Amino acid sequence: MGQQRVYALLPWIVFAVVDRYGGQGVTWASIGALVTAVTLLVTERDNGSGVPNVLMIGAVILFAGLTVAGFIYDTPHSWLAHNGRALAALGLAAIAMASLTYIPITEHYSRPHTRPSLWRTERFHRVNVYATMMWAGIAALAALSHIAANLVNQPSAYTVLNWVVPIAMVAIGAHRANLLWERSFDDESELALNRDPLWELTLEMGAGHPAADDF
Repeated sequence: MGQQRVYALLPWIVFAVVDRYGGQGVTWASIGALVTAVTLLVTERDNGSGVPNVLMIGAVILFAGLTVAGFIYDTPHSWLAHNGRALAALGLAAIAMASLTYIPITEHYSRPHTRPSLWRTERFHRVNVYATMMWAGIAALAALSHIAANLVNQPSAYTVLNWVVPIAMVAIGAHRANLLWERSFDDESELALNRDPLWELTLEMGAGHPAADDF
């Protein structure tokens, strides 16, 4: 996604890092994620896609709601305190699925890397629908992994199920999304000059592939 940015998933990453069981972990994690999402939305430059950043708008709504819930229900032993990460991941899945009724969340990121003549084609829409559904599924599986960590209730399980498994799923999703993109648009003449191979919604893993233009 350009310049090795942790961009689209940054609010969720902030939430996962800040969230702790002690104190008002969900509350502070939600505030941090909300501030991050608002900052990204307000400071984002026009990337030429012509469509709103549905994912970041959804993130603002999601984490604003979790902030309010945190102030009301967040105590060290509450259900919310133990399942904050799962709720955040489920929220991402819900945003992705809901976007299919309007604009798939990936379209904001994929349009700048293809020729404008493709944007209204059935093929382009289909690829973005598939990619959005895949990321919704990954987010839902990550939520299940977080829930499983609480059920196992062991230090090693927290590490593996809260971090290793979700990160691995994101890496696999990034690879699958890239393959989907390349198979659907294998003609270089269809790609915009500023194409970034990691257009999908994920962290850029390992060495970056810098794009000619930043967001």
